[in-house]
Amino acid sequence: MREVKLIENEILDLKDFLNKIDRLEDILNEDNLNEGNVNFIFQDNNYKTSKVLKKLNSHKLNKKIDETTKILDILLKFNVLNLRPENLKKAKENINKQIKLLNTQIDLLAKKEEASSINDLKKIGNSFLENEVFLYEKGYYYTKESIGFHLGKIFNYHLTKFGRCILKNILSLTPIFIFIGFASVLPYFLAENLPIPSIDNVYFAYAGIWGALIFSYTFLLLILYMYSNFCIYRTRNKFIIYAKLTLWILILCVMIYFLALNYHTHFPEFFQQFLEENEKKLNLLFENIIYIIYTYMAGYAVIAIIFLLKKEISYILSTYAIFSFELICLMIFLKNPTFLVFSSIMALMFFNYVLSREKKFDYKISVGLTVIFILLSFIITAPNIARMSHIANHYGDFWIDNKEIKDLNITDDSFICDKNKDKNNTENVLNTIKYTCILYKDQNRTKFSNLLVRTEKNGEYFFRATFKGDIIDKKEDFKAPIK
Repeated sequence: MREVKLIENEILDLKDFLNKIDRLEDILNEDNLNEGNVNFIFQDNNYKTSKVLKKLNSHKLNKKIDETTKILDILLKFNVLNLRPENLKKAKENINKQIKLLNTQIDLLAKKEEASSINDLKKIGNSFLENEVFLYEKGYYYTKESIGFHLGKIFNYHLTKFGRCILKNILSLTPIFIFIGFASVLPYFLAENLPIPSIDNVYFAYAGIWGALIFSYTFLLLILYMYSNFCIYRTRNKFIIYAKLTLWILILCVMIYFLALNYHTHFPEFFQQFLEENEKKLNLLFENIIYIIYTYMAGYAVIAIIFLLKKEISYILSTYAIFSFELICLMIFLKNPTFLVFSSIMALMFFNYVLSREKKFDYKISVGLTVIFILLSFIITAPNIARMSHIANHYGDFWIDNKEIKDLNITDDSFICDKNKDKNNTENVLNTIKYTCILYKDQNRTKFSNLLVRTEKNGEYFFRATFKGDIIDKKEDFKAPIK
């Protein structure tokens, strides 16, 4: 049985780890404090594993130093960072507890094989998954293979509980989706200072389904991203870690550039003057931004090739997950180059970096952070969900009574649709704008193409018309009843 084999291998690794600590204690007890001896090197480097290992590697080799170096390599693999006697004693106690818990899991798997009824299978299966949660919380020492196995079981446990909860409350799913839909689109109406539309609840339920799908997908992506980062940092390969940081700094510079362009009118006059003086250079950078993204992609390809040469397939998948998520973050920012989006992404990267340096992957904190960032993403995705569910923020062709728009000056002949020209072109790489034009007009009514329906309340529509201009686009917000 595969699960039993994995756990047995983990126990063997832990027992070998335990033997290495015993042997290290013997070496330290045998040794004296003369300069150049192992004990002296330990004390001289404050018992820090990485410092001691570095010193031993640079020291003149002998049998004892060579043996100690190999032991420390294994201890570092299990994230033992301090070699003081009391820390080693505590590590041994924790390892014995972990082995005991793993043996309990093997016993449960044996019982599962002998179970004669479905109820017994479910009961034993639930006990096994519950023990996995307890084991991971109480255990401290994992290899990259064992940590993936246990985390998979933990997420299986929580997903199973969540699925059962949904099945028990299946009749109340509609109001839940209505609530999710309302919460998903609410930031759009608050940001635009618009009233909530008076529409059938089925639209909010539809929005709730979209919201649940988008946020579930985001949740899985975020958890995968955080865990992948944790795995990459666990390699302790300085070249790969520095390369990854360099690539992220490259993308950070791109984001700061676009943020500065978006908020340049809020900056001091000397900065705006600098932008004007260097307009040609900035435009050249803007036009060639794709090559920076190509460089970013090539950097991650190099990291993946390094793992491929080392035959570390799981790390290749981790690299791909990190690259995909960071690229998605960049694309989202380029579509919404605001300070809120920028600061949210920066905060995510900071917390992710802190978590990746922990001894083991803290899935509880990761889930908590993921939920916080998903709530923040409501603000970004609300307009899209409102549009996809046809609640608001969608385009259409409408007849408008001229008396409703007589003071807006938007029925001029210059706004009539030109069939020979594409009126729905893209303004720039950041925003795709559907421009409004007049399809037909008479003395009483005008038919507009591509009016943006911002919202609808009690039969009255809140529109935005955007007419393409030579230099500045003309935008007009108005409301009008639709008969």
